Amino acid sequence: EITNTYLKKDIAAFMKVADVKAFNDLIELLSSQIGNMINISELASTLKINRVTVEKYIEILEGTYVFKLVRPFASNIRKVVSKTPKVYIKDFGMQKVALSYFPQDENLIQGAEVENFVFKHLLENFNSNKIQFYRTSAGSEIDFIVDTDDGVDCIEVKYSGRINSRTKMPANISRFVEDHKQFRFNRKILITKEFLKIDEENKEYFIPAALFPLLKL
Repeated sequence: EITNTYLKKDIAAFMKVADVKAFNDLIELLSSQIGNMINISELASTLKINRVTVEKYIEILEGTYVFKLVRPFASNIRKVVSKTPKVYIKDFGMQKVALSYFPQDENLIQGAEVENFVFKHLLENFNSNKIQFYRTSAGSEIDFIVDTDDGVDCIEVKYSGRINSRTKMPANISRFVEDHKQFRFNRKILITKEFLKIDEENKEYFIPAALFPLLKL
């Protein structure tokens, strides 16, 4: 009840939101797209409001610490999707309330939720402008590119699927490092469900999601 009041009444009233229904529907839409790139034009069409209003409402939701947008890494504007951000939520409880979705079985946890969990921990350690994602027009993607004091960390979430001692670091990370030699790279990190392996020599880390907050960043 507190979450519903805060999300759908207090924020809308305080910020003088004109179309409260569209604002509340936007909360549900964004909650269902966690970890995905959002298309402002598609959101506007679905909500039947104009693009400027959608951008205003998203700005309100960012400013009131409900959602956070992550911008793409774009050193090469021709190859990288440079204008479409990904969306994450600051509080998992708010997402569950917005979607009325409360899974009790940990096997129902989705990769996007784990990705959001990783993002929240990164946000506790780095300014948001130090956290980006990478995606080329061909579809190659790395979940997080993080500018740390020790160099750039490349972080990919692979919560589902079998990962074992024979699993190699994803090729898209290696290609990214190869294509951006002008940067000083630090670590390649793969977030897994339960597999743990640390290769200090090659700076490759396979870290279970539950242990990620223990990793020194």
